[in-house]
Amino acid sequence: MKAFIKKRFWFVLLLLVVFYACVKKGYVSPIPVIAYENFITYGKDSALFSFTFKDGDGDIGLSQGDTLPPFNSTGAYYYDLIMTYYFQETDGSFHTYFNPLPTVNDTQTFKYRIPNITPQGQDKVLQGEIKVTMYSPYFITGHTVVKYNAFIYDRALHKSNVILTPPIKVQ
Repeated sequence: MKAFIKKRFWFVLLLLVVFYACVKKGYVSPIPVIAYENFITYGKDSALFSFTFKDGDGDIGLSQGDTLPPFNSTGAYYYDLIMTYYFQETDGSFHTYFNPLPTVNDTQTFKYRIPNITPQGQDKVLQGEIKVTMYSPYFITGHTVVKYNAFIYDRALHKSNVILTPPIKVQ
């Protein structure tokens, strides 16, 4: 009788292991999802911006060899992390900063290339945290409260959701 119970126990355990191995893991969208983590200022000359990400097909980041269209240096997808600078007006509203120089004529944006971090193996779901060191000027002189929005592109050119930092007091 003990042998029968022992065999039955191992059979049930084996069934549970096989069942668990066959269960599909939750679906994760191939469109990246990001979430704000932190923005730490280091005086007026640098800052550390961090956010988390999750991507169902793991195609986050670009390698140094990713320079052909659409990732060429003059293309819209050369940079895969885009941050836009906002400053607070005296009435409390936030606005993008427009650079009046005739050669720039653009809002103040910060653009970065995230290194390729594609996982190995069959399960390509990728999640983690990205930290960006921002050097001067990460704010425009004279603005006392700023904030940023940010988004990323993956290599399939999926645009993530847009995140917004809380207001940041410039020291």
